[in-house]
Amino acid sequence: MDHAEFQEWLLQASCLTRSQKRKAIAQISEGLPKSRPRGLKIVEKPETNGLSEVLKILNVEPICPSCQASGAYLWGMRSGLQRYRCRLCKHTFNALSGTVLAGLHKKEQWLAYADCLERSHTLRASAKLCDVNFTTAFHWRHRFMEMVSEDQAEDLGGIVEADETFFRESFKGKRHLPRPSHKRGTPASKRGRSKEWIKAVTLRDRTGATHELTLKDFRAATLMSEIAFSLRPDAVLCSDGSPVYVKLAKALNLHHESVNVSAGERSRCAFHIQNVNAYHSRLKGWIARFHGVGTFYLPNYLGWHRLLDGHQTTLTPSILLRVAIGKVRFQPISPS
Repeated sequence: MDHAEFQEWLLQASCLTRSQKRKAIAQISEGLPKSRPRGLKIVEKPETNGLSEVLKILNVEPICPSCQASGAYLWGMRSGLQRYRCRLCKHTFNALSGTVLAGLHKKEQWLAYADCLERSHTLRASAKLCDVNFTTAFHWRHRFMEMVSEDQAEDLGGIVEADETFFRESFKGKRHLPRPSHKRGTPASKRGRSKEWIKAVTLRDRTGATHELTLKDFRAATLMSEIAFSLRPDAVLCSDGSPVYVKLAKALNLHHESVNVSAGERSRCAFHIQNVNAYHSRLKGWIARFHGVGTFYLPNYLGWHRLLDGHQTTLTPSILLRVAIGKVRFQPISPS
């Protein structure tokens, strides 16, 4: 249509009725490209998929997961992955063999899911953003966090603050319950701290190095068997007035400083437990978004929070993938 024909068409359009104009506008709008509303931010998926990121990490030099020997040679392809054969033990493997991500499907969504973990999204939000099933998102979460939950600080020194926080025992996700199920938010059957509560014990030094464990039996002997190799001989254990920590320090031959928090004593010189209490406060505020965590999976969530709390500004989906595979150990960031 040239300019003259277009002007003639405009003159004829002015003679249309109001309903005819609306129909004409609707017909023309169907052929126009759709524009996004103002203020709407379009988030594009990353171009690099999870598989290529994992291959960049693992394929520097293929190492046999069976005998840890290097120098394997190519042995065909399977499921899009290069396979290798060990020269020593003759086992075949690929870049994901022996890692927690072995056997997982939809590898192109791994980076997007790692980004959801970095942002602490819920399962439903993660499943929607990554276009996977809810059950898949659940299994991925605990696969990704398996190595993180086992990564604990093993060289606590200086002033080491010790304290515990409590989580209600939960059988969320279990098919066979040892007790009748109850609705979320149901109060405990007994007052105070009973066996219905799980204790999460935290030891944290002034550099931010953290060691956590969950205990149902809170005794000095149980605690000592779990953390005996995590404390330096010259460490100073600082805690509240609980006799468990007194016995623990005596058994490990450590200097112990007790702060009587129940009597209103907040600190004595450099000895206090305010850092570990602040850490527990952040933990409780963060974990509340999940509306209850199953006791069986609680160590995974504690490890997840340790990772986020130690790398608030430096953690990226790529780094989280490296940590999940076990190729990188995260270290706490010392306060400035």
